[in-house]
Amino acid sequence: FYSMDQVGYPKVDGLKQNLQNIQPSMRVETLNLRLGPDNMARIFSDCDVVVERLDDPRKIVDLLGRCLAERSRFELSFREKVVKSKGIFCALVSVDTKEILLELPDYVTPRQAGIGRPVEAYFSIPSRAGTKTYYTFESSIAIIDREESERVFLHIPLPETIDLGQRRMHFRLVPDTSTISEVGIWLAPHRSRTRDHAGPATWGPPMAHHHLLTQGGVASSLTILDISAGGCRISIKDNPRINSYLDNNSSPDVLLFFRLLDRESGNLEVHLLGRIRVVVCDPLKNSRSLGIEFTLIGRLGSGHHITWTPLTQEEGHPQIGNWVFKQHLALFRQQEKDRDEDWD
Repeated sequence: FYSMDQVGYPKVDGLKQNLQNIQPSMRVETLNLRLGPDNMARIFSDCDVVVERLDDPRKIVDLLGRCLAERSRFELSFREKVVKSKGIFCALVSVDTKEILLELPDYVTPRQAGIGRPVEAYFSIPSRAGTKTYYTFESSIAIIDREESERVFLHIPLPETIDLGQRRMHFRLVPDTSTISEVGIWLAPHRSRTRDHAGPATWGPPMAHHHLLTQGGVASSLTILDISAGGCRISIKDNPRINSYLDNNSSPDVLLFFRLLDRESGNLEVHLLGRIRVVVCDPLKNSRSLGIEFTLIGRLGSGHHITWTPLTQEEGHPQIGNWVFKQHLALFRQQEKDRDEDWD
């Protein structure tokens, strides 16, 4: 981003100059200051997108040290140009200013040919509220170390940068329940949605629901495990109607309604059609976990009719994607604030 004649100048001024050399009409506002919990909310309050990157070795070691304390797992994969290998989960053993030490699982036998190859790592750190912030970095394998006990360790040089990011196609959020006002799910047997304009008023009572505030003394019967622009995972308490529908349909469709809280732009209300891709039974909790892919977005029209539009797997639902990103940013700011308070 910079040239030799810009050495000694503030980075923000040099980058502004270079961007305007590319596009002279570009308007660039610079702030030459240190970001912290006391000013991040004010500075980013009207930003639609924030790109976060750690490039200070001390902060990188500090962040990875928190991973060590939280026993965070690292998903590691080889990266060759645009091709990624299948990820394996490693345990973080130690970190210092020069390298990261990861222990491979017992079922993985690495080859010396892996030394020097670029790798991509993903990890997450839980917050005090129980939610997670996701990070990623790139580095390479410097040494493969085998002990007599047959434990295998990878020595990886400390990455130059760490970014916010996930391996998945869409940014995923384990939400704070206080940010979701209402969720409803209805059975939706297969039929052509291009000719089906019956609105939510005709759907009847949901087969499961979540309300931020208890409605009529009835407790919520579903829990949002995570959500992204492309889909969600929910846990539903078992009942005969749900069980019969799931057992008799290989890829059942469901109608969904979300009311998501957003202090900046107001509540987001979304009607969707989703397809259940994964069902996991939990006999101990007497519940089922459903992995749902969003396939159609419904837009309400006059007379409470609804029009369905297909969603692409790559893009998903843009508004939900933006909401998830904002929640991640809020969590990141809170973690930075908590960390600074711990040092006070």
